[in-house]
This record gives sequence, C-alpha cells and structure tokens, in this order.
Amino acid sequence: SEVLKLCQECLEKQEGVLANTHLSRLRVLSVASQVLSHLKKFSEAAELAQKMVEGYMKLYHPNNAQLGMALMRAGVTYWHAGQIEEGHKMICEAYRILMITHGPNHSITKDLESMRIQTEMELKLFKENDLNMKAAE
Repeated sequence: SEVLKLCQECLEKQEGVLANTHLSRLRVLSVASQVLSHLKKFSEAAELAQKMVEGYMKLYHPNNAQLGMALMRAGVTYWHAGQIEEGHKMICEAYRILMITHGPNHSITKDLESMRIQTEMELKLFKENDLNMKAAE
C-alpha cells in the first residue's frame, strides 16, 4: 500500500533524528500499525503498536486518555495477531484508564468492557485446551 510505503519512509528518515517519544514519530507508528492491521499483517502491526504505546507511556500520565486509546488499539491488534494474553493485558489497562477518563457509561468504555470479557474467555479456553493437550500426552 502507498500509505504504508510512505510511513516506512518517514520512520526511516526519523530514525536517529526524532526521539522515540516524539509525537510525529508516534503518529506515524500509529498510522503504519493501522494500515498493517487493515492489510491483515497483525504481527507486524502489533510490533509497531508496541513501540507507539512505549512512547506514549514515557510521555503521558498513567491515567491519560490518549494513552488509554493507544493501549486499546494496540491491545486489539495483539488480539488479532493471536497474542491473546498480551492483547488482554493492554485491553485491561486501557479499560482501567478509560473508566477514569470517560466513565462507565461511555460507548468506548462499554466496548472495552466487552473486549475485556471476550479476551478473558478466549484466554481461559486457550489455557484449558493447553492443559487438556498436555494431559493427553
């Protein structure tokens, strides 16, 4: 995709020039991650989302709404990449932040709550399945 190519060029040019916490760099990481998700390249998208979240964590207060939104996007990306445990952790952290910043009745918080429940159920099923496989050996 043309957008992805532009993002990769930007990231290359920013390397060593802009800090990993520079908002312009974080924004490009965010867009690149979204494009990769759209292209169903979830593992690559998750990698960039992780870098974005690490940058925001250094910049923002632990209860910052933008950090919460970044964690939500990254968590969903990890979930889609099949890395359910990592995705679940990020979704839980995003939920904690957005409960503070947006409250329990906001649509995003409600969406996060259902994602949190769903990833939790998937994790339990995955762990049960893993135990059953080990017991069968």
